[in-house]
Amino acid sequence: MTDKRILVADDAEAIRDMLGSFLANLGYHTDLAEDGQAAIELFQSHPYHVIICDLQMPRVEGLGVLARVKAIDPDVQVIILTGHATLETAIEALRLGAYEYQFKPVENMEIFARLVERAYTHQRLLCENKQLLKQLQDANAHLESEVDKRTRELRTANESLRSLDRLKSDFVSVVSHELRTPLAVVTLEAQMLASGMQFSPEKLREMHQALLVSARRLQIQIDDLLDFALIERGELELKFTACSINQIVRDVVDLYSARAAEKHLKVTLTLPPTAQLSVIADGPRLRSALMHLLDNAIKFTAAYGTVTVSVHNLVFVPDTEIPAVAVSVRDTGIGISSDTQQHLFSAFNQADMSTTRRFGGMGMGLALAKRIAEAHGGKITFKSDAGQGSLFALWIPVRPPQSSTTN
Repeated sequence: MTDKRILVADDAEAIRDMLGSFLANLGYHTDLAEDGQAAIELFQSHPYHVIICDLQMPRVEGLGVLARVKAIDPDVQVIILTGHATLETAIEALRLGAYEYQFKPVENMEIFARLVERAYTHQRLLCENKQLLKQLQDANAHLESEVDKRTRELRTANESLRSLDRLKSDFVSVVSHELRTPLAVVTLEAQMLASGMQFSPEKLREMHQALLVSARRLQIQIDDLLDFALIERGELELKFTACSINQIVRDVVDLYSARAAEKHLKVTLTLPPTAQLSVIADGPRLRSALMHLLDNAIKFTAAYGTVTVSVHNLVFVPDTEIPAVAVSVRDTGIGISSDTQQHLFSAFNQADMSTTRRFGGMGMGLALAKRIAEAHGGKITFKSDAGQGSLFALWIPVRPPQSSTTN
């Protein structure tokens, strides 16, 4: 309602018309009803700010009209007119919510006009107060929602911090174990050599080989930690040179042949006929990425399983038109569940700590390999299902990206 709407209900036509004309001249939109029932029907069809209602009317009396309209709209203001006032009817009218109880005939129209204006103002204030209250309730609800949201965010952040603390603790434990194992071998072999004991040439060769393997393992693990720290800070600089993919892959497979033989794994290497297939890349880090893929394949494949390494040329980096070579590593291992796949390339993450304890490793190999591939402008893709083995592919552009530093 934007205009000032008033309903005048009186069975006396002269009074009804007089009040209607008077109020219309004051700027009110005024409707007239000849009895109580007509007033109720009009009110049900059109909202009004104020109702001026005679007490004694046919069909429905004034108090009945008052009760009905208040049930529909508690904010409407009703002025009861009567020429036969009694204390009982006045009390009942006020009990039912009448704004004022007015005698008729109305003798002082100026006072009556002020009464109607006060009733109208009172109705508008009630509506505005309700609107303000609703806005306040909405604002409070929004504030409570924001507080709940922030509380949940803080709780999540705290849980994340606790998880990070646990992750750091687990990582320190895993790294300590991974570094301690080859270091223990180096220490033991060195102590035996320094003991003055006599060993056969074959035993000396075995000890020498154990020292070299353990030292190499330590070097690889430390290099991985340093490279990952550089990548995380965006400070890893790649040194691009012409590299033979076939030679790098062959070297990596040869490096892991002894580990594969220990588990009786069948490792198959398939190379394209182009012997000198080359790319412009950072050879040592490309070798590191491939080592992690093959290391995982051997690590998570049970004894007597199969690992197949293949080199593909004349391909493109997936979802691009960038010429590339791809090295795929397929295994018949334990596979990767859909839940684990969501954070497969997160640093220091394996399926769970039981997996780490069972298979070893620092849980950063795939994360490091992925970042090395991306630093070359390539990527790593995979397909896997739990219990069905895995297929990983390293895609490296034939030519380097414009920047040789990771982002």
